[in-house]
Amino acid sequence: RYHFNDANIRDLEKKELGYIGEVIADELIHAHFGNDSCIYLTDLNYIINYTQVQIDSILIIENTLYIFEVKYFNFDLTYDGELYYLANGEVFHSLNNQIEKIKKLICSVFEFKVDKIIVKPFFTNKDQRIYSRHPDHYLTIHNYKAFLNSIENPKFYNQTVAAELIQMRKPNDFDKPLEIRYHEVEKGAYCPSCYHKLIKQSSRKFQCTYCKATFSSREIIEASFEDLPILFPNIVITTAMIYDWFGGLMRERNLRRYWDKQEIKQQIQ
Repeated sequence: RYHFNDANIRDLEKKELGYIGEVIADELIHAHFGNDSCIYLTDLNYIINYTQVQIDSILIIENTLYIFEVKYFNFDLTYDGELYYLANGEVFHSLNNQIEKIKKLICSVFEFKVDKIIVKPFFTNKDQRIYSRHPDHYLTIHNYKAFLNSIENPKFYNQTVAAELIQMRKPNDFDKPLEIRYHEVEKGAYCPSCYHKLIKQSSRKFQCTYCKATFSSREIIEASFEDLPILFPNIVITTAMIYDWFGGLMRERNLRRYWDKQEIKQQIQ
């Protein structure tokens, strides 16, 4: 329905890989410390010294902050003990600056409130390789267990620091949703499975032009009831709007009947 430009595609692909990496890291850390006396905070955004900083996750064990900058890269890196480099030898400035920024800003607030602040990048793509003589400076799928096992079973966590970290959180301005304008989206009926166009076979039956799957008009309408509020959260959904959304392929009378049922369902929930 919508034609993304190259910048949109790159941004969405980057966010997708970031999300995959964070899910992997969260699951691994939860699996290790899930029953221990500690707290694990994720998706954190702060403004410290008038500077915005985003942190993927913080693990608080006793009086130590473990800060993980999670990355899911599809390319290899070299690390010399201080800086990360790309495969062509160029300094990986964005990663190096990000890690240094996190260290500097978090230390400016919590250096004298905890015993230690440990910042480590966590590379979660199992196929990525980091060429280095300093594997203890970062985490990968291959060495994270050894690092987590080196941490003694926590007996408590600093609740005062945890509360301060939670209270300091600010809305995240880094990951603003992609704005899609309604008038720029192609109208018609699209396959809920492969997202290609549907053709109308009868008044209540549609077939995908690509995967050849068939759907009832009810299935198509119900799928749109789920999609529209996500795509256009600020638009009031009416039967006239849904009629336009389907490019006139659906009878307005049927749409009104389904929409009335949907409103009743939402009121019950």
